[in-house]
Amino acid sequence: MRLNANINTQSILNNHTNALKQLQKSFQKLSSGKEVNQAADNIGNFGKITNHDMKIRMLNQMERNLQDELSYIQVKEGAMKEMTSVLQRMRELKVSSLNETNTTNDIKAMNTEFQELQNTVSDIYENTSFNTKRVFTNNYDGLKEDFRNNLDHITDSSFNIGHYSLDNMDTLLEEASSERGRLGAKATGIEAAASLYKLEALNELNEKSIIEDADMARESIKLARHTIIKDASASMLIHARLTQENVLDLLK
Repeated sequence: MRLNANINTQSILNNHTNALKQLQKSFQKLSSGKEVNQAADNIGNFGKITNHDMKIRMLNQMERNLQDELSYIQVKEGAMKEMTSVLQRMRELKVSSLNETNTTNDIKAMNTEFQELQNTVSDIYENTSFNTKRVFTNNYDGLKEDFRNNLDHITDSSFNIGHYSLDNMDTLLEEASSERGRLGAKATGIEAAASLYKLEALNELNEKSIIEDADMARESIKLARHTIIKDASASMLIHARLTQENVLDLLK
């Protein structure tokens, strides 16, 4: 005698299998906190999430680039600040050297200090670097040619304090102040641009979250419902198997 497959049992089995799949999805969403964990969950939204990810990564990298440039400018402006301080001391020495009460030894001592200061300015100008890149002696330092020429002149160690006038000193200090102002303005612009990129990245992240984040309360309800269905179908499958076994026993 031949027994055909019980349609009701197959339906229960399908419900049980489907409940297990839905349970797995709910567990995945609750554990990750995401509504879309793979393309199969929602192809359209998965594409949108991928696009948001690309934009966020791009904006974050652009912000990091600007932060690096800002650090570069801050190093340069800091060096300019030190340079200005040294140049001011050189001017003070020049003013002191004009005092007619100075002795030969006084002038000699002033020249010694003046030349040390020349070396200090030269060292700052030639060796200040950021990430191994020198900030003044490169093709992109942005220094005005007049300032560069005057700086080269004031740091010429073959000249002593007597070769320079107060006008030389004042012009160089004014140019240094102008350069620091330019760097400050540039830094302000970079900070504003970096903040804008950061804000755009946050906006993209918020839009991505709206699509991607799971509704935890809703998923918890789904988990409970699918658990009940799974348990109920499992009980029904056990009952169906027992019923089938009893029928077979009766047919023996």
